[in-house]
Amino acid sequence: MRGRVTASRLNVRLLPSLSAKKIGILPRDTVVSVLTQYDDWLEIRHNAMSAYVSGEFVQLIEGDISMRAKVTVPRLNVRAEPRLNAVTLGTLMWDAQVDILDETGEWLEIAFNERSAFIQQNYVQIFESRQDDFAEVADRLNVRAGPGTVFTVLGILERGEKIKIVSRIGIWCEISFNGAKAYVLSDFLTHRAAGESRSALVVSPADTQENIVAQSELAPQEKLPLTGDIISKKAAQTWNKFGGILETLSGAYNIDPGVAVAVFCVESSGKGFEPKNDNRLIIRFENHLFWKYWGKKNPQKFHQHFKYGLRENNRMKVWKGHFWRPESVDNWQEFHGNQTKEWDVLTFARRFADTEALYCISMGAPQIMGFNYQIVGYDSVEEMFEKFNLDIRYHIEGFFDFLDKRMIKALQRRDFTEFAGYYNGSGQKQTYGNRIQNYFDAYQELIS
Repeated sequence: MRGRVTASRLNVRLLPSLSAKKIGILPRDTVVSVLTQYDDWLEIRHNAMSAYVSGEFVQLIEGDISMRAKVTVPRLNVRAEPRLNAVTLGTLMWDAQVDILDETGEWLEIAFNERSAFIQQNYVQIFESRQDDFAEVADRLNVRAGPGTVFTVLGILERGEKIKIVSRIGIWCEISFNGAKAYVLSDFLTHRAAGESRSALVVSPADTQENIVAQSELAPQEKLPLTGDIISKKAAQTWNKFGGILETLSGAYNIDPGVAVAVFCVESSGKGFEPKNDNRLIIRFENHLFWKYWGKKNPQKFHQHFKYGLRENNRMKVWKGHFWRPESVDNWQEFHGNQTKEWDVLTFARRFADTEALYCISMGAPQIMGFNYQIVGYDSVEEMFEKFNLDIRYHIEGFFDFLDKRMIKALQRRDFTEFAGYYNGSGQKQTYGNRIQNYFDAYQELIS
């Protein structure tokens, strides 16, 4: 039996429990193979292994449906027959999408260069090809020439406009715009089938611990006064911007919302984007991590342009002493604390190794490192970077997705030093823990 994911992003877990380890996330319209039902959970086949998803957000499918596959590996061999030693007809690259003609065990039959061919199921994500869907724009929305934020903006759809969806795979919807093929992000649409009234609109994703409401109000109903010292004002400002959604998600984890406010204040001054830098995503590029992911294999080039490390009290602190220079004859430059310079370094590093450079930045309001992309539910660091550049909601959702059992327990106990050790690393846990405590105390004082 197959099922269709109805939530925007559905967590895949190792065991049928909310406390079980997350091993992946499925976007809306993913088609899964359902093995068995276990209470409110469904056992599915995921990456060639057994896994579990909440049955509440999977619609079981009766009968045949049209399906497409999206490649989830850098290169996928296309074979003449459904076996590993069959002749290779060619390859499909990452994110390539193909129609599925039939299914033969672990193999999918597709059309390739005008002939029948086969690919392995384990290396693709399967989606239902749905047509004649209609949607209403929930917020001002860019229309792009292709399915990604790197593509040209062709125009803008205003809130309330109604559109027909030609096809939907993952987070992007294909539409017709001024007579041409175009794409919009599905997270900012409300969907309905043909013939349904407005009252039948279902906003996705679902508002549960598993799924964030893309259209939920960021701001709280009651705002705090901007009074007191700079710490108090920053805590109030962060709450006034994001308190609505922070309160909802904190409640799901039994965490005081002031704790989330305090963490966001410490990590990025309560901001996800920097107005003084063309409102670009707040990042921090870590030289020592770029050495780990790329520099070790290219030491000569690395040392020409990057250096890191500062010895204090007979200890080398790799997170200090970060410098760079665009040419080997230039003077070394500091860049931390200046977002324009942080972006200059990232852009420069991406010329050498795009993926590895993105691994080495902390992103947005929660300052989550790029190499943690899988923990926060993305298939690649490029996808995480793309989504974090779109909307602050992805930052907030990412923060809560990043929390593991140790972090949650530490925040529930308000042991901020222990939490900082897990979240920021043990090297500066006392410093970060004290800062979080100061912001939390200020928030408590404001609401008392």
